[in-house]
Amino acid sequence: MPSRHTAASLQALPSRRSLEVAAHDFHALRSLIDVAASNPDDEQLGRAIAEAQQSGLLTLRALRARAETVDVRAALYIERAISASASTTVASP
Repeated sequence: MPSRHTAASLQALPSRRSLEVAAHDFHALRSLIDVAASNPDDEQLGRAIAEAQQSGLLTLRALRARAETVDVRAALYIERAISASASTTVASP
């Protein structure tokens, strides 16, 4: 029986590496959301978010969207930490 997959359809499938990166990104998002749900210090949460963003583990858009679907309270703490982090960055020389 001939295969139904064409070369183009096989190239469209995500690679194992891209799936590993996606899983890693998901864990980074979920970890930050779990931490945010415990109402941590805004400054510490802001630093953790900034480090994850600078490392390429997440975008603020993805973090905000995921947090809103998982835990609304955590989403509020994340917003507060991002805002606090942004105001200290602007205030720093």
